[in-house]
Amino acid sequence: MNRFRPLGGAALATAGVAFFAGQFVVQSAWTTPFSWADNTISDLGTAESPWHALMNTVFVANGVLVAIGALLSPRGRAVRALLLGVAAGSVLVGLVPSDAGSGPGGWSGSRCTRCSCGSFSRASG
Repeated sequence: MNRFRPLGGAALATAGVAFFAGQFVVQSAWTTPFSWADNTISDLGTAESPWHALMNTVFVANGVLVAIGALLSPRGRAVRALLLGVAAGSVLVGLVPSDAGSGPGGWSGSRCTRCSCGSFSRASG
């Protein structure tokens, strides 16, 4: 048995718990009720969310924990590849919220700058 396997399992379990706990906390801060039918999980990380920086941090932490779990758990190559894909997607969702490229032109011809809250914003020029 791989001696790091329990750490990989713990990382994956922590990722799941942290994701749902963070989501619950950020949802509770919304002034209008968060709707599973009308909103996406990514909405919790947009600028309209009161605690968007926390949700984006949760997305990134979740991705890092899933990657650790994928690398430390001795699963097949296909499972490891899928988990690493999930990890990369989660980190990207946290670093580039769905509203980051909104506005005229979106990302085309624009550059990104980081604001103090940790999410990206569009910069002109």
